[in-house]
Amino acid sequence: MELSASSSSCACKGIRSCKLCETTKDNNNYLINESTTNIIYIYCDTCRQAIRMDIYELNSQCPHHNNIDNNNDISFSLDGIYLVPDFLDEDEENNLLNFIDNDIWIASQSGRLKQDFGIKINFKKQTIKTKYFTGMPMYSKNLIQRLQTYRLIDDFQSVELCNLDYNIQRGSHIDPHIDDTWIWGERLITINLLSNTILSLIPNDKNTNKIIYIPLPRRWMIVLYGDARYEYKHGIQRQHIQNRRIAVTFRELTGKNEKFYEENKDLYERIIRIGKRFTGISVGRFEKIVTDINAMMIDKMDVDTISIDENQIKELFKSTCKENISSFEIFNSSTYLINAENKYQMKLFSHSSISLEQLQTILSLCQLNGTILDTSINQSYIVIFNYNNNLLLNKQIGHLLAQWRLHTRNIIKISWKNPFDNEWFNQQYTLIINKKKNSYPFLLSNLFTCQEQISSIEENQLEIGLLWNNNQQTFYLMDLILNFLINIDSFIDNIKEIINGYEEILQLTNDELNFLDTFVRLQLVLLLNNQETDDDKQLDLLEQLCSNVFFVRNLDRSLVQRTWKDNGLAEQMFEELKLTATSEQKIRLYNSFASGLFKYNHAEKAMIIIDEMKQNNISIDLITYNYLLRSTSLIKETYDTRWQFMIEYLNEMKQNSIQPNLRTFNSIFYTLRRCSLYERGPTLALSLLNEMRQYGIEPSLGTWAHIIMIFYPNDQIGYDTQILPQIMDELEKQYELNGKQFQWRDIDDREFFFNIMFKATVNCRDVDLAKRIHRFQMTGSNSRFIPDGFKEQMYYTNMFRLLFRFDIPEHVIPLWESVVPNIYSPSINIIEDFIEFISTWNIKDYYVRLWSDLILLGFIDNKQNNRRIIERYLTLLINNDQENLSNEQIKQYANIARQILKRFPLTSDEDEQQIDDQQQQQQKREVNEEQQQTKQLKQFQSKFQYSGQLLSNLIYLLTRADDFDASWSLYEYYFLNKNILINQLNEISLMSLLKLSINQNRIDYALNIVEKINEFNYECLSDALDLLNRHENLDHKDRQRLRTIQKNSSLESAHLVKLV
Repeated sequence: MELSASSSSCACKGIRSCKLCETTKDNNNYLINESTTNIIYIYCDTCRQAIRMDIYELNSQCPHHNNIDNNNDISFSLDGIYLVPDFLDEDEENNLLNFIDNDIWIASQSGRLKQDFGIKINFKKQTIKTKYFTGMPMYSKNLIQRLQTYRLIDDFQSVELCNLDYNIQRGSHIDPHIDDTWIWGERLITINLLSNTILSLIPNDKNTNKIIYIPLPRRWMIVLYGDARYEYKHGIQRQHIQNRRIAVTFRELTGKNEKFYEENKDLYERIIRIGKRFTGISVGRFEKIVTDINAMMIDKMDVDTISIDENQIKELFKSTCKENISSFEIFNSSTYLINAENKYQMKLFSHSSISLEQLQTILSLCQLNGTILDTSINQSYIVIFNYNNNLLLNKQIGHLLAQWRLHTRNIIKISWKNPFDNEWFNQQYTLIINKKKNSYPFLLSNLFTCQEQISSIEENQLEIGLLWNNNQQTFYLMDLILNFLINIDSFIDNIKEIINGYEEILQLTNDELNFLDTFVRLQLVLLLNNQETDDDKQLDLLEQLCSNVFFVRNLDRSLVQRTWKDNGLAEQMFEELKLTATSEQKIRLYNSFASGLFKYNHAEKAMIIIDEMKQNNISIDLITYNYLLRSTSLIKETYDTRWQFMIEYLNEMKQNSIQPNLRTFNSIFYTLRRCSLYERGPTLALSLLNEMRQYGIEPSLGTWAHIIMIFYPNDQIGYDTQILPQIMDELEKQYELNGKQFQWRDIDDREFFFNIMFKATVNCRDVDLAKRIHRFQMTGSNSRFIPDGFKEQMYYTNMFRLLFRFDIPEHVIPLWESVVPNIYSPSINIIEDFIEFISTWNIKDYYVRLWSDLILLGFIDNKQNNRRIIERYLTLLINNDQENLSNEQIKQYANIARQILKRFPLTSDEDEQQIDDQQQQQQKREVNEEQQQTKQLKQFQSKFQYSGQLLSNLIYLLTRADDFDASWSLYEYYFLNKNILINQLNEISLMSLLKLSINQNRIDYALNIVEKINEFNYECLSDALDLLNRHENLDHKDRQRLRTIQKNSSLESAHLVKLV
């Protein structure tokens, strides 16, 4: 949890107060008057009523559930409250809290801490500043997408995220208030984290004496709107904060028919646009970056630049190629583009990066007919390439970059280190802050989010080598990035064509794909900051990439469609060409243009073109009809009108003698699938399937994928339909008839296995069916029909979640071993489910092997969320039948405990400070720059956090193996650091250590343990006293100490022990 310098101080103003300042203020606003003059009501979400508390408590629940007649004295209706139970699960909450607590908390009023992502508002003067609003944080993207799956808030556009930290020690609360209505919209959304609380509603009517309590359990979401938003003040009372609580609150702007929009249209649209970014940083983070960088006083970035005389380069070119130069462009300090009679590229290769022999070899292997000049400039070789030969097309560039990587990696050996370390980023921050362009907050937020992601790159996760583009030693991925951005106008085509060419030779790894967008944004930030004025095209592209943070990756994997640019080149060409086109040309032109509009979701504009085609007797072809049918849900609102619309166009196709094909029917199924609550959907689907076969068209896997979603339109559990087994019967039969193979017949085929497994596991919970589906998926080459990595992950996740709950180990373990880790890398949630499965079935033979699997899968590292995995695994070992363990098993379990301690050595805060001081002194003596950078990187690695529970488990396993020294060191570590560790040492570990101490005749140690058991007030104290009391070697002083422990104990059972 990162706190600002001011977070420990009071930030209360006026009548606000907290425990830090309330003694100096004569008020108690943190308490809502609950005297006998007020009547407390409890809100019941089931019947949407506020029930008088005494009646509620008398019935132990809402009286409507017991059919008790209500009256106005007992209850009243309360609208405008929408509660979602368990909006997050426990793992999602923990992950979200990790993101939140890694940000900066700053002090707020009434004992709260806050994190702000939003505009700065002066509500009294009604003025707004957007300069430091850089967008939503990246972690909020999934939250907002999930919010929009609920009908009430499916069009919610967040423009502010405010995280509030409530703590009982600070007396945190929030006074009853109504959120400003001038700028904030109707819906207020809050996700409640870490602890249960109560939201209090106070009616605006001062003549009423009602207070309504809304119970808000942990991980629930609440939306206030309507009456609850405008007719009541809402607040959180101090007495309703019992533990740490975090509220994650989203706000939207007022509607476009409100005063704020009418008076601030441009500002309104700008705020909306910024709110769609997901690379924002909080106000506290922004201030910390600026403060830290200013304190460092880095004046400039040290970059190895080559000062080259432009005229000297031109003269060398002329004397070599004997051509006059028509244009000369500097691509970077080592690359020059020259237009003469042909197009050329001149490149400089530093002597320190590559030898002449290596350069000649690589150019030959890459089939680059470059001329290496005898002359050198600034200790660099000069090479001239004829651009027209092999660098003219993007695909050729892709080929070249892949070949360059393949051959340089084999010839030039470069040691791995992350070139983008903290020092490098600090230099970039300095350049941005010193320049202070209008866009600098936007650039700063992007630089920070890039740093967060790039700093997580592990050794050899991305390959490093000598780049083609600028002859620097860095990630090969940067070669692609620089070429993507050569021409912003063709950015999307550049990506597609360059990567297409690149992957014909060398496949990009999943890690490289995942980091594509990060490095593109980073390069755009550098480009923008290097210019005196912002390039609007580059700025717009950065804006787009912030709204879709995986745009490049998804574009490459065809997971999303490119957007249609209004009044762009395509529309301009269409308008020009249709004036001179012949009748035959117009058919192709209009159909291509209409299909493109449908494809990129411009259905309204496409229908205008369709109408124009009909008016001018221009025939519509099959491809256009297919796109039109697939776009029906964008054209018509209601389910019946959509079906009627498709019928009309199918009849039109028939009248025009146009035969439907597979894509035609799949488009209709696709539209039916989007009518999720259409009662006629299943009946129409079966009818359509029969008609399809009458045309002699066999359904593809994609057809069945749509039919599955039509029959199972939501996630309801317990469907009794038999459509899934029938589909499997059909497909298994078809597979045999097709010679035991399936062909790709439609792009929708890729959805089949994901859809059918999802419905078999989530809706039907049919174990046998799930295993049958998986066997079929693993047959032959059927697995290629899950080309999407995300869908493959979810496919296996859903399957194993079901099997862990309802199947037996003899079936599950072989299946698990067949796919993990070669095909499926399970998430932390599934690993925890697997541990629970092993524990439930007590599969002892797998206990030790599981440890190896956890290491192989990367779950034993210093990431805090993986500490839970280690704790659960150790709990699994301890809960095993300890009394019946063999000596070999006891040794194995103890060795696992030692491996954990070896991976994560115990260090106290004082030890860490001493180590840091020693490292700094050593760095001053080190001359080798690479060693210094390695040390710096290690300093920024997060420390593994032990807990009392984890230490207890380790102590127990080690004491079982009679390892007293290791056990005692853990015991001492706990008491040296107990103020910063969560959880206490538990009874079982203390008793186990006590027994070992007694067995080894370590009486002083044993007495110390008993004293600590007494301090913890553990019930096992009586057993501990009795155990030590029976030891023969206790002297008079030891027994006196034992009696003192008994005397000071508050436990009745301890006093029943008869001490000698």
